[in-house]
Amino acid sequence: MRRVEFAETNNEGNYATHGYFRYFGKLPPAVLNYIIKEGTRYAEEGPVVDLMCGCGTSLVESMIMGRPSIGVDANPVATLISRVKTTLVDEGSLCTTLNDIIKHCESLSYNEVSALIPRFRNVDYWFDSQVQFELAKLKYAIGKIEDPRCHDFFIVAFLSIIRRVSNGSPRVGRLFHIEHKKPLSVKEVFFDKANEMIKKMREFHWLAKCSEVQVSCEDARDTSLEANSAAFVIVHPPYFALYKYSSDVLRFELEWFGANRKEVSMREIVDGFKTTNINVYRYYVEDVCAVLSEAQRILKPGNQVCLIVNNSTFRDERLPVVDDIFAYLAKYTPGLSLVECLERGLRFQQASYHRSAREDKVTSQDYLVFFQKTAAIPEAHQPRLQVVRSPITVDNTQGRLANT
Repeated sequence: MRRVEFAETNNEGNYATHGYFRYFGKLPPAVLNYIIKEGTRYAEEGPVVDLMCGCGTSLVESMIMGRPSIGVDANPVATLISRVKTTLVDEGSLCTTLNDIIKHCESLSYNEVSALIPRFRNVDYWFDSQVQFELAKLKYAIGKIEDPRCHDFFIVAFLSIIRRVSNGSPRVGRLFHIEHKKPLSVKEVFFDKANEMIKKMREFHWLAKCSEVQVSCEDARDTSLEANSAAFVIVHPPYFALYKYSSDVLRFELEWFGANRKEVSMREIVDGFKTTNINVYRYYVEDVCAVLSEAQRILKPGNQVCLIVNNSTFRDERLPVVDDIFAYLAKYTPGLSLVECLERGLRFQQASYHRSAREDKVTSQDYLVFFQKTAAIPEAHQPRLQVVRSPITVDNTQGRLANT
């Protein structure tokens, strides 16, 4: 098995719009750049499709490389971030709008904005009362922006500071409460973040060579994408038992955005987050393979899909995720043939709170697995594993923050 190493630092991967949002579990830009180049070497036409696009790193890299792309994710916060990161907006308009937001916030009273504070369980435990008020004022002011591109840009700036100004842990994926945390100035943190994003937008204008990007909020196991249309497909599922985005990692952002977390959870693949039931692992493997089945459906014949995956641990038992996926695909999805499996060395291994971080369980690599589609799939093909489709709702159909 060939091993590949990527030595880039976080700062080196902070070019263009990549640093807009601290999205836990994302792949570094250099890794996705490598994957896209490898997977599209012989694919001349069609979009790069990321079926679990998260915050859109693959889409930004595709734009820089001059390739059209499509991103799909079950999480509306993720798809919003992806759209904003791949939408070129005039710098002057952003600067003017930012000043308007700050001025508008100064004149707002608590009674005007209190209804915009989400009333989820233990909100006062996670957010200081003054922080709640300041966030609600920002949310109200952003909701008044008429230009949809500017509006969405500043929603992402708003959501990107939620974790930082909360009483939650800002630098690890899972949420942990920090006792006696000194409240930050929401206005100052937001202003600094928005200005940083505007500067990066200027840089992105110079780097982007393609603006053909589509982003949709869908279940990766059963999308509306056209069969036999993609040049290359990327599948990067959450690693088993590490993160649950709707109930933990993006919990605060979803609440302040106005999304229904239960509905979002129904679109996520089965996951072993805090589970005590080993049967969940089988469902996880089935779901990953269902996404690969969908990748096979939308791929052009002869083109490739890359699965980025890792082995895991349940209690004291090692879980051979990669081998089990191979076995499952061989039995149920024979139209995908293995091209190459690469081992990627991990610079940052499992967080200390994760069972797999134990010395006898630590995983020092993940795997980049390339498959090739060997035959055309008829238009009428449906994924082998059917899913119950449930709509994801935000405050309104455009995904804009409503002033209610």
